[in-house]
Amino acid sequence: MLNNIILFIIIFVIVFFIYEWIIYRDLKKRLKNKRKNTKTTDKYPMEVKILVDFYKLKLDNINYNRLIHIICIVSSLDISLIVIISGMFDKGYMQILVAFLIVLPIIFFSYYLIVFFYKFKEKRRNK
Repeated sequence: MLNNIILFIIIFVIVFFIYEWIIYRDLKKRLKNKRKNTKTTDKYPMEVKILVDFYKLKLDNINYNRLIHIICIVSSLDISLIVIISGMFDKGYMQILVAFLIVLPIIFFSYYLIVFFYKFKEKRRNK
């Protein structure tokens, strides 16, 4: 049990820093290009596109940097959780099968929680 907790924490930290580094590097490039070009079509990461298109999240009143941080934390938790759950099985093919079966439900549920958080926050602000 302790080994699983330590493995979860190690995977979370590694994935979080890699994810944060990749997305922030992309964000800085995008902001630099946005200053050069005044196009309104700004390219978002896939995670933000899912939140906007599938869950109808409006980015008007949202701090984009904070949203990116929340997405990094949630995605790192998702990946760590998937690795720990699939690691509970002994056979390699069972681990891969379980990982494939739980990836989408975990990701969509966690993104639903992000949208729920922002909509709750918006509703609270409007009161």
